[in-house]
Amino acid sequence: MSNFNDFTAHGYEVIRELGANRGAGRIVYLARSIGSPQLVVIKQFQFAQTGSSWDGHKEIDREVKILQQLQHPNIPRYLASFETEQSSCIVQEYIDGKPLSEIISNQQLYTPEQVKEIILKLLEVLVYLQKTFTDPVLHRDLKPANILLNSSCEPYLIDFGGAKVSEGAGGSTVAVGTLGFMPPEQRFQQFNKTTDIYSLGLTIVCWLTRTEPTEMYNIINMGTNQVMGLRELLSAYSLRFVDWLEKVVQPDPKDRYLDAEAAFNAFKPLYVKRVPEAIVSSSVLEFTASKLGERLTQTLIVRNNVPETVLEGWWEVAPHPSDPPHTPNSHAWISFGSRKFSGNANECSIVVNTDKLMAGKVYNRKIFLHLNSSKELEELVLNIKTAEVSIEVTILTGNELITLLVLGLISSSILTPTIIINWIICYFLSGNNAILASFILILFILFFAIVIRFGFVHKRDNDSTHKIKYNSLKRIVFLLITLSGMFLFGTYISFLYYQWSMIYFVCALTLTLNILILTLIYPAIKHKKLVSKYRDSEEGLIKP
Repeated sequence: MSNFNDFTAHGYEVIRELGANRGAGRIVYLARSIGSPQLVVIKQFQFAQTGSSWDGHKEIDREVKILQQLQHPNIPRYLASFETEQSSCIVQEYIDGKPLSEIISNQQLYTPEQVKEIILKLLEVLVYLQKTFTDPVLHRDLKPANILLNSSCEPYLIDFGGAKVSEGAGGSTVAVGTLGFMPPEQRFQQFNKTTDIYSLGLTIVCWLTRTEPTEMYNIINMGTNQVMGLRELLSAYSLRFVDWLEKVVQPDPKDRYLDAEAAFNAFKPLYVKRVPEAIVSSSVLEFTASKLGERLTQTLIVRNNVPETVLEGWWEVAPHPSDPPHTPNSHAWISFGSRKFSGNANECSIVVNTDKLMAGKVYNRKIFLHLNSSKELEELVLNIKTAEVSIEVTILTGNELITLLVLGLISSSILTPTIIINWIICYFLSGNNAILASFILILFILFFAIVIRFGFVHKRDNDSTHKIKYNSLKRIVFLLITLSGMFLFGTYISFLYYQWSMIYFVCALTLTLNILILTLIYPAIKHKKLVSKYRDSEEGLIKP
């Protein structure tokens, strides 16, 4: 047998209890009309059991009279009222929905578009209450528990037990409203068209900040009645929407919108929460170093063209198996001018330091841009080409040329008789003049050696310890003179000792050509050796 009250005499069968405040003698039932599938809500007021005065009956009469006038799709329809021996009851249309207070507790989320539509419809209800009748109807207890949302996000304003017709001072000493949602003037029984606007504003703040209705004191300064840090609490929402909300919840009624219609008109064109759109100037960045150890910088522009929003983001280098372990805030060789940014036209610098990278290699890395836009992550590619091993070897060094000269002179003096040079020398020099000519030729060779030694000085590039430059043309000239001197001296000596001999001429020519060939291929051999030595020094550097 059911423990519920029996309302069959009045044409209703109770199904279950929806809610109760037994201390105040109020119970809400879900019921069905007998002989009909229609579901209804029965609000029972048990004033006799609580010892309440007949003021409670007056409040019920006032609520009935108000409900009988209301014809709005977002207010449950009044159906009937009746009296029992111990209570008074009001019958209304049943709305299959959840109180906003329960939705807040469950952390149920809605899209920005749904939030705006719900707020618009609640404002329309307030406009209806204030504009339809000769005297405005003031709800006076607008809070999350008195707003129902069905599965289609359709809002319904319920519980008009504290409603009042007309503005001005209240005629009852009974407190009306709920602390945390009623405006300051309501505590002193003063009511006007901005009263419900303020309560709706705090209901929206409670909803969007996911604050439990019983904990509104955490975000409201009870001394000044100001919402604390509203812009920070709703930093993800449209700036103009937050401006509108700040005006709605002003403690002084003079600073709010004049009425619900003004608040509705101001809110209608706004976006509750517009999402920024990130436009990145390039998704692939090319870095090319012209010298070893060079520090390279590229600048990206990250824009947002969506009005009423602010783009925020931060940079992170993606992990790579060749890189040392790193944190989101630090990387071995990739850094950012500013890791975080906030704005709608952001210049972002990406810096690559190649002094820890191998020469002549291509590095491919990815960086992530975390955003508060609809696309929360942008992926960018970095292609880094390091400078080649800048070791330049041309011909020989001064010491190497002197060594070549000495070897050539010794070889030529022993092995290199020639016909043509011998004939020339024999024609111009004879007798005692041969000794003088030999002495002069030796002095010429010594002078030439000194010129070579001091004419070829190592010149190191200040920008790189790996680069050695020589004047190639100058060295080629000196090389040719050296070879000519060797050939001349050798043929002269061969004339003095061996006279005419074709075989010695061929030997001298062959030896000289071999020295010339070795001289030409030596730079390539030396360059390869120096590069190999440099590569050995790269063992501690980061691999591509």
